[in-house]
Amino acid sequence: NTPGNGEGTKNLNRKVTDFGGITAKADEEGKIALDIWVDEKGAVVRTKFKASKSTSPSENLIKLATKWAHTMEYEKLLGAPTQYVGYQIFTFKNQ
Repeated sequence: NTPGNGEGTKNLNRKVTDFGGITAKADEEGKIALDIWVDEKGAVVRTKFKASKSTSPSENLIKLATKWAHTMEYEKLLGAPTQYVGYQIFTFKNQ
């Protein structure tokens, strides 16, 4: 019942309470999917690029998506270990 690398437990029912955001502008377009792990306070503590659900392998977009993910917040679950909560897709448009 653990994600691929065995780190933490899996809980796909934890809801996002704040989608966060970044002010950086992307100079390219694409969708970046990241697997996300959160701590008991709902803070994103780890991400991993998910190529199978992404439309771009751009290192720049992956970096921006990772930065964005770390501004997100999930439901608190005090006493819980680090949990895999699924993946999110971050969409970037050329600005």
